[in-house]
Amino acid sequence: VYPNPASHYLNISFLDESMENVRIDMINSTGKLILSKEIINRNNLEGIDLNDFSEGVYLLRFSSNKKTFTKKLVIMR
Repeated sequence: VYPNPASHYLNISFLDESMENVRIDMINSTGKLILSKEIINRNNLEGIDLNDFSEGVYLLRFSSNKKTFTKKLVIMR
């Protein structure tokens, strides 16, 4: 996940080959789910346009059939 902190666009790439059919949930600081995206082909670089999101701290939860993990994302303008 890069850049972090991000301002307008977030890039996502997967290094772990066991991650397939990944679902990304973006959760704001109040715990509300604000974005959910499914990635079928993890070999491609994915991106999220952040222009519609407010500055702040978010959690990105990555879930697949084998793993679940969370990364912190900071959006700064």
